[in-house]
Amino acid sequence: ILDEAISIAVDGEVQNLDYATVNGYAFVNSSSIGAYPEAILTRENLRDSLTKMTAMAVAIVKTAQANETMRITITANGKSQTLDTPSVFIGNNLYDLEGVGVPVRNRLQDGLLGVYILEAGSIGDLLAAGLFAFAGKQHDKIISFTTKTNLILESDQKSTELSLDGEVAKFDFPLEYQIHPKALKVMVPKSRKDGFDLE
Repeated sequence: ILDEAISIAVDGEVQNLDYATVNGYAFVNSSSIGAYPEAILTRENLRDSLTKMTAMAVAIVKTAQANETMRITITANGKSQTLDTPSVFIGNNLYDLEGVGVPVRNRLQDGLLGVYILEAGSIGDLLAAGLFAFAGKQHDKIISFTTKTNLILESDQKSTELSLDGEVAKFDFPLEYQIHPKALKVMVPKSRKDGFDLE
């Protein structure tokens, strides 16, 4: 890793990549409310007695069993929609759900927020959505779209647990997401062009 870092520092080039913010807090990968941050918090409470992987597996099952939903109003691209959902995922650019394995991004310079909303359903739907994503397929209960404008999430709830690049904190509604096109300068290998990913 050290050799690669030195090589990039000597022979790399600067690229201007996108980053996103929610209520002024920056993230380079993703942000989420609902099931994912709840699973992270549950995992951390289990870490004293279980390994990280086992704790996460148990946390996912516990979160799915709870099957909690929230009513949110989403405003983007000049339109608003209110719906019940257990999970909302916002990506800095578009995640590829067609490849097998953990979804990745092919580009970080399109100036887009990728939005993925799971419609309220059964416990099985919540688990299936995750399995479908890992298998390279999009579950039919996932609503997805992109926006180059601000995205606003509103709710009757005062606040929610929110994940920013895997770290969880409590945020008050409304949540305002913004994309900042090519505003992040990063040193990358010369061989990597549009496909460079920060994950």
